[in-house]
Amino acid sequence: MSKIRIMATAAVGVLGLGIGLGTATPASAADVSQPLAAGAVVEGVSGGNWDVQFAIASQGSVVAVEDPVEAFSFTGSLCDGTYTDPVLGGTTVYTVGQQTSYKGSGADNEPYYAFKVHEGGAHGADYSWVNVGLTSLSAAQSACASPAATLSSSYFPVVAGSALFFH
Repeated sequence: MSKIRIMATAAVGVLGLGIGLGTATPASAADVSQPLAAGAVVEGVSGGNWDVQFAIASQGSVVAVEDPVEAFSFTGSLCDGTYTDPVLGGTTVYTVGQQTSYKGSGADNEPYYAFKVHEGGAHGADYSWVNVGLTSLSAAQSACASPAATLSSSYFPVVAGSALFFH
């Protein structure tokens, strides 16, 4: 079983059990984190595909990215949610948050990242995008304030997907 499938299966399993991925403890049953999307996708990016494993929930998310020269991860510490995609139609799930790890020699060692995935297509997701240009807290907060406008201009095709779940 590939590393992507194992991580995606674990992410789906964690979300399936209703365990919140955020750091805050819910105050009541109404505050329990709701799973939005989980799984793994391979983005078709020029220069080499990017492998993305993700578990996005309404109160905390985790994303791990591996490309040909680097690997990094982040949590959805700033915002998570869905929107009707103004470019593709249908549902896009997103998360924005702070870097938790970085390893490599690429140019994408940023303090904040965003990730979005669009539901559809033969793989369960047809497009996704890792935003590596969030160089400041204000840029990340701007993405949270208006995700449909801020995050919808770029996409990479999903060339493979596994254990995908959209709620």
